[in-house]
Amino acid sequence: MEILADTNTEQDLCKRCGFCCDDTLFPHASVKKDEVLPPGFEEVVEKKKRYFVLPCAHFNGICTIYHQKRPTICSSFQCLVLERVIKGENSYAEADQLIAQLKSQKARINQLLAAYPGATIADRYSEFQRRHAAHINTAEFKLQHKDLLMEWVLYKTRLKQFIAD
Repeated sequence: MEILADTNTEQDLCKRCGFCCDDTLFPHASVKKDEVLPPGFEEVVEKKKRYFVLPCAHFNGICTIYHQKRPTICSSFQCLVLERVIKGENSYAEADQLIAQLKSQKARINQLLAAYPGATIADRYSEFQRRHAAHINTAEFKLQHKDLLMEWVLYKTRLKQFIAD
């Protein structure tokens, strides 16, 4: 693990994670009322609320505009994992391990859901459930898809460590 010289530990953790940028935690990010978004953000206005769609166009495994002007939410958001590191409740290494575990798990789930279309992992899992709705509660189905079903439960449990319900 290499910490970048021009950042602090918290910034490095955020840049290595990216779950708030890649739609793992949220489908969109809020924009302040009068905030002007930099180019490249897909803005949506619904019911007098503004947001931009995730995954962010400026996220490519790492934020590509981290040291440039970016939306307020991008510089102010702190997930629960980051909050615990800042408070000293968890170490950087523990947070980094949790991030690595979730990234690895997402890759496994995406592989198991490869046959199901969707823009996000949640979309693909919903399509999986929709296609199998008639027999999703049968023992045969659960046995046949046990790897995916177990990964999904663990994935959702790990996500709760990042955001409050």
